[in-house]
Amino acid sequence: MCNAVMQTDCYDVMQRKEYLINVRTGECTVRPLRFQFYAHDVPADATFRRLFYLGTSAFEKASVELSDWDVRFTTSFWEGTFTTQGCIPYHSNHYNSTTFGMRFESIVDVTPGIDPNEFVVPPGCQ
Repeated sequence: MCNAVMQTDCYDVMQRKEYLINVRTGECTVRPLRFQFYAHDVPADATFRRLFYLGTSAFEKASVELSDWDVRFTTSFWEGTFTTQGCIPYHSNHYNSTTFGMRFESIVDVTPGIDPNEFVVPPGCQ
């Protein structure tokens, strides 16, 4: 995943590496990935909670049907909301009282599929 403004941060989750690229100078720093990767799917042990609509049914194509899921443990919980069509993630919350506290994530402007060019490590980082 890359984010280009003044600096580009690229993450290779499979190799557990982070690439920090200075856009102006081309300088690249490679270091170990410093955060845990969280999958964007419904965990196998999740419990279905409800279906609801975001938007309104008063107009055609003015809403999207969503489903809520959660998983609860002794010291943590995860909850997520996904579209019923395509299971596209909308948001998730993850709480762990012993390690990191609360993590909120909202996901917008999702484009299905992967552009393989987004995952090519720039030559200066090899």
